[in-house]
Amino acid sequence: MTVIRFEKNKNEEEWNSFLLQAKNSTFLFNRNFMDYHSDRFADHSLMVYDEKKLVALLPANIYEGTLISHQGLTYGGIITGVNTKLSKIIEIVYNVLSFLHSQSIFSFKLKLIPSFFTGYATEELEYVMFLANAELFRRDAAIVIDFSEKIPISGNIRREGIAAEKKGASIKADDELSVFWNTVLTPNLHEKYGVKPVHSLEEISLLKEKFPENIIHVNVYLDNEVAAGTTLFIDNKTVHCQYISSTEKGRKAGCLNFLFKTLINDFSTKYNYFDFGIVNEQDGRYVNKGMLFWKEGFGGRTKKHDFYNIDTASFSLLENHR
Repeated sequence: MTVIRFEKNKNEEEWNSFLLQAKNSTFLFNRNFMDYHSDRFADHSLMVYDEKKLVALLPANIYEGTLISHQGLTYGGIITGVNTKLSKIIEIVYNVLSFLHSQSIFSFKLKLIPSFFTGYATEELEYVMFLANAELFRRDAAIVIDFSEKIPISGNIRREGIAAEKKGASIKADDELSVFWNTVLTPNLHEKYGVKPVHSLEEISLLKEKFPENIIHVNVYLDNEVAAGTTLFIDNKTVHCQYISSTEKGRKAGCLNFLFKTLINDFSTKYNYFDFGIVNEQDGRYVNKGMLFWKEGFGGRTKKHDFYNIDTASFSLLENHR
């Protein structure tokens, strides 16, 4: 096998074409999505060939001598074809680690894509991490509704949702994000956590324009004002809540409960999973109990999202498994 660095003006079309037949890809790995923040992350993505055939992609950036998959994306991993089996994935990882080691990159942080985002069984990498003695240094808890075994929404959430509707709350899908971003989301994140949204208004607007089928935004209006809203990333039969926020007025009126009660009902016949996002901080070591209680109240239950630290010299441990 041969491992090469991705080159934007040379490999972009081949990269994006491969994603269309991969078993664990989403639109976040499309170069038109990944490269929106190329000014913030030093791209160091890799492409793996078996003879002359492309067999794997690794979306990644380099930071302080460590390869990371990928700091600017919610999830990552090594992307492979639908028919790629365990033995071939072991060989792919062997060659990636060997290549990195030869390039004097001795540390590799691998962020896996959770299984509920993919259309196929994709847990081979977890087994390969075991073989390579990789360190599980972080595990996030995502709260996810599996529509095949749906759990009823709690009575309190249903009642507050009904009350919000009676107060005149209405739901609308909006292409214009500025009001939500500037008057709801950004002030809330600054007040509660002292941070800004991962995406600026300009960035999320650009991405929404490029991926209109995958990124939608929904607001709740109360007294002709935006009282709550959510930005959704949709792909592979999974709906992921990228942002959720509400004004104080919207919170007291139960607008988020009205919003998600409605969305869950609408999406339940079209999608397999509804992902509320994680409920933890500090590399998975702290759980926000209030957030957990609220998300579980909609019938969500925990799915894991794992992160590994790998010494690239451990390619030698895979030698006998190839």
